[in-house]
Order: sequence, then structure tokens, then C-alpha cells
Amino acid sequence: MSADPGHDLGRFHLAYWGFFAYLGATGPFLTVFFKEDLHLGPEDSGALMALLTSTTIVGGLLAARMADAWRARHLLRRVMSLAAALLCLAWFVVGPDDFALAAVVIALQGLCIGPQIPFLDAATVDALGRDDRRYGSIRIWGTISWGCTAIIVGAARQWLSVARLIPMIMVAALALFHYSSWRIPDAQAASATTRPRLDLRAARRSAPLMALLAACFLHGVTFGNYEYFSALTFEELGATKLEVSMILVVGIVCEALVFAFSSKLLARFGPRRLCLAATLVTGVRWLLMPIVSTIPELVALQTTHAFTFALWYAPALHLTSRLVEPEVRTSGQSLLFLSLAAGSATGAFVGGNMRGEFGMTPAFLGAAVINGLAALVLLAAWRTFDDATPVGARR
Repeated sequence: MSADPGHDLGRFHLAYWGFFAYLGATGPFLTVFFKEDLHLGPEDSGALMALLTSTTIVGGLLAARMADAWRARHLLRRVMSLAAALLCLAWFVVGPDDFALAAVVIALQGLCIGPQIPFLDAATVDALGRDDRRYGSIRIWGTISWGCTAIIVGAARQWLSVARLIPMIMVAALALFHYSSWRIPDAQAASATTRPRLDLRAARRSAPLMALLAACFLHGVTFGNYEYFSALTFEELGATKLEVSMILVVGIVCEALVFAFSSKLLARFGPRRLCLAATLVTGVRWLLMPIVSTIPELVALQTTHAFTFALWYAPALHLTSRLVEPEVRTSGQSLLFLSLAAGSATGAFVGGNMRGEFGMTPAFLGAAVINGLAALVLLAAWRTFDDATPVGARR
């Protein structure tokens, strides 16, 4: 089916706006909250972010299987988005140096957050039908929201002294997302079986799908090493609190441009070439990150964030939609997201410990090597994408 371009898609815009406002507060700034409000070091912060992404994996996988089996994607998104918003309130009772309670809160939060992007992406792709190359024009609203949130956080940190600022924004953003979740049309495909489940054996035998997921994991490792510590990294390199947000926004603007033109890029270059370009350019980015020393250099380097995320995620989503059958698309998109999340968890944990022991330079050099491995994985399976049979439900 095709979505009503004037009516239904506006609701998707609002949903992406709300959820990515939450991500704009958590991605770069949650470790800042851990440091400034909870007085936790980089090792503890890395462990908490790894726990967040690990529970995101578990929650996303379980919820996706239930959504496909029970055709309950819409209901689960509503219930779990409300639970996530309510759990953010718990950050107001976590005291300084209370790592144990922080771990409990972040684990429960991850369980509820995990399925939200796979659910939303799958609903968007289903609504677009054969016009799924337009995904980027909808997803761009999330990118814009992320950038606006980063500016708000940076300005507030620069000029105001507000305790628990990050949790406040998280609660507001997830409340907006929950509201929008009641309005999103969800054309989840009808099932040819009673309770369809992705055929995991067939998935493991699918060389292109396994290569894509492996490359996504490796790319996620390097992304987690950067994303969760980005604000702290820029401050360490000499940027003020407001300059940190402005640098982050430069990357988001470039990312938004890629999403805006993603349908044309996909038609012109194909998803495989775009994914390969993303891994290679990102590897160069990590090599350069430790040696930049001025704000203009940081801004120039931040333009490559478009390759790190947008030029990877949109083509990878497109490939996944071709490698799995529509009736198990939620599970297929969840595998993609969860591969990235698993990599991010690994990157956050290892990166946090490496920064605590050796500083950021070894962490970024290792990330560059890992991105090179991701490129090799894609190249090794390059030809298998041409005649791949989509993975369906277990019969």
C-alpha cells in the first residue's frame, strides 16, 4: 500500500521528531549527566551505556518477535513508549555515585526503548509500500529534532545552572513520542501463518544478510565509541559547552541533507556502494579525530558524520527490506537495529575503559581499524546480494 502523502506521513514526522529529541539528549549528553550530576567516571559511564544498549537489544528482539507473532506492533509501541517515559522520571531519585540504582534504571529504560525504532521504521516502510525510497524524507525530521535538542541542551548548559537537565528533556521528548504513537497508522502486513516468526535458520544461511548484519555490528562498535562520548570528547579538545552543541549540529545538518536526497542517492549509486563508502569515510574520520586541535578543524571533520550514520543507515535499511519478506519485516529491521546496538554496546564499554586507561587516541585508532574490517566484510559478500532470496517466516 502507499501512504496518503498529505495526511498520514505528517504523523510519522511527529513520531520521529519526538523519539530523536530523546536520542539527542541521551546520545551525546547522557555521559555528561553521569559525570556532572552523578559524579561517575568514564569507566562507569561506558559500562552504563553498554548496559543501555544491551538491554535495548533484548527488549527490541523480544518485542519484535511478539509484534510479528501477534500482529501487535501498534499496541506494543504505545505501551512501551509510555513505560519508557515514566521510567525516565526515576533519574530524579538516583543520587550521586549510586551506580547500582543507575544501572537498574538504565536497564529497564533500555528494555522499553529497544523496539521503538524498529517498530517505527517497519511501520514507515509498510506505509510507503513500493515507494520505500522516500524513507529518508520522513526520517529527516528525526535528524532535525536531534539537532534542535542538541542546541537547546548546549545553550542551557552554557547559560543556566539546571540540575537534572538531561532527564527533563528525556521525559518531555518521550511524552511527545508516546502521544504521536497513538496517531500513527500501522499497516502491518497480513500473515500467511498463524504466528509468523522470522526463519532464523534461513537467515543464518543468507550470506548477504549475515554480511550486512556483521558489517552493521562492526560499524556500531566504532559509532558507540564516538556517540556516547562525543560531548566529552569535544570539551576535552577545547570546545565550550555551547560550541559542543554547535559542532554536533554541523554533523546533523549534513546528515539531514543525506536523508533528504537518499532516494536519489540510492537510485544513482545503489545501497551497497553507499554502505561501503560510509564505512571507508568513517574510518578516515576516526583516524583524524585525535589530531585535530582547533574548532574550525573539528567543524570541518564533523561534516563526515553524514557518512557515519545517514549514509550507512538509510541504505542498510533499504537492503534489509529486500532481504526479508514483508510479513516478518519487523523482525528483519530489528535484526539490523540490534546489530548496530550490539556494536554500540561493545564500543561504549571498550571505548570507556580505553579512555579511562589510555586516553581517546588509542580508542579512535582502534575504531578506524574496525571500520576497515566492516568494509572487507561487505566486499567479501558483494556478489551474493545480486540474487539473494528474501528470508521469510518459519513454516
